[in-house]
Amino acid sequence: MRGAGGARSRGEAPSEEEVVRHGVAFVGVGLLSFALLALALAAFVLPPAFAAGLILHGGRALRIAGCALGGAWLVGVMVVGRRVMAPRSRGESD
Repeated sequence: MRGAGGARSRGEAPSEEEVVRHGVAFVGVGLLSFALLALALAAFVLPPAFAAGLILHGGRALRIAGCALGGAWLVGVMVVGRRVMAPRSRGESD
């Protein structure tokens, strides 16, 4: 049975099994980051696209809904932007 430090703490090279396990973890994290990036882009791009489609191609009620959707998206972007770009107070740390 190995100690808490593993092969690296004893100066040994890691086994092939350990290297493969870490490689699989890196690939998994990379794939999850791509999915997160796609969701972030979709959240940023799709609401204005839907709003424009409703405004341009909808009837009266759908045009109102499109304006409401576009306005809500714009307000949300402004709120998040102000919160992210606000100066930090002196007591806050990273």
